[in-house]
Amino acid sequence: MKFIFFISFFIFSSSLFAKANWELRIHQANFDVQAVDINNQEYKAYLDKTSWRCWAEKTTQSGNLFIRALHCNYSVEALGSFKSYASCGVGKIFDEVSVELKDERKNLDLKVILTCRYSESENP
Repeated sequence: MKFIFFISFFIFSSSLFAKANWELRIHQANFDVQAVDINNQEYKAYLDKTSWRCWAEKTTQSGNLFIRALHCNYSVEALGSFKSYASCGVGKIFDEVSVELKDERKNLDLKVILTCRYSESENP
């Protein structure tokens, strides 16, 4: 019995651990760049001095791909709402979705970038 436990532990401990690393970068109108490493939960970014609201939705998985939506809308009325998707996984180690936003009310331009990097390691 101890032998079976040892063999099972050895087999499972040497398996590969897959992970998607997510980053959200915000290029503000005043040229400040904010980069945030985010986990798999929903993340709401703070966009300074603009009417735009953007957030990275919770990560989902389809087969070997980790998928995440970047959702943005204009003002509290949710005018001009849209989603863009980034995904990475086995066979697709990098993906990036970039959106350029213009706030006509406040005459501001900014950019929001969601990046996914896929990695595998021997142990978590």
